[in-house]
Amino acid sequence: MNVIDYIKNIENCLLLFNKTFDTPISSFHLDNDKIEAKTFIYIMDKKNTESIEEALMISIIQEFVRFGDFYFEKESKTEILDKVITHLNHHFGSSKFELNSQITFENKIEGYKKWPLTRIYINGDWNSTISKSELFRQDWIHENSFKTFHLKSEWNDEDYLFETENYYIRYNWGTSA
Repeated sequence: MNVIDYIKNIENCLLLFNKTFDTPISSFHLDNDKIEAKTFIYIMDKKNTESIEEALMISIIQEFVRFGDFYFEKESKTEILDKVITHLNHHFGSSKFELNSQITFENKIEGYKKWPLTRIYINGDWNSTISKSELFRQDWIHENSFKTFHLKSEWNDEDYLFETENYYIRYNWGTSA
């Protein structure tokens, strides 16, 4: 089953979708202009996010907003959910939503200690930047993942959702290639 089919099969999907608008989320955006790569990391504290389904929905809404495909204030929640599903069906295509035992958050984040980052900004705000050392002082970055959910992996686009003891962490890496 692909990611979107999985979301559509969640019981009370619209209720969950409505709840996600009020759930706090943090995001970190890591840029590297030399290889035209961007990494987006969405952090959802388990104190506010009750399930993997909720984490998936919250992070997908945030991704959708990030690309500015629609404006929330002009649409009903039902119409927004339909647009999210239509758009993401195109984005995720036939990607399977499944557990992956070979990828961990630790091995995905490890390379960034050596990787030259040109800009790290928070919550989609270009003016709210932090340094690489500040990024690696965040508590969530040191958590070990015990579950990895595969969303998509292609040669220029990787997308995973990790579960740690205290967080759900969505990791999306891609190039403009």
